[in-house]
Amino acid sequence: KPLIPKIAGVDTVRGLERLGGNLELYMRLLRMFRVDYAHAVKDIRSAVQKNDMELARRLVHTLKGVAAQIGAQALSESARLLEMGIARGEIVYLQDRLDTLENDLSTLLKILSQV
Repeated sequence: KPLIPKIAGVDTVRGLERLGGNLELYMRLLRMFRVDYAHAVKDIRSAVQKNDMELARRLVHTLKGVAAQIGAQALSESARLLEMGIARGEIVYLQDRLDTLENDLSTLLKILSQV
């Protein structure tokens, strides 16, 4: 049985299960996530500023799915709430939800940089 790393804020057991227990693939996905999603919130904010809510929603949806895939439940939930807000046109909450998403992502990226 592979030694599952303990990563604060990440359900590594669940993430690893989703990949059929392939630890090497899981660790590679974590490293790729750090690179691929480092600018995710900046990209989402940019789409919102351009009033391209469809692009913003797609970017958030993708982040939500990938976060769930690796076991980053808090980040996935923040993205889910933001995606719902965008879909419903709840612009009032948009900034707060974006800030929460940015905070959750930033925290995760810092943790993953030490893995």
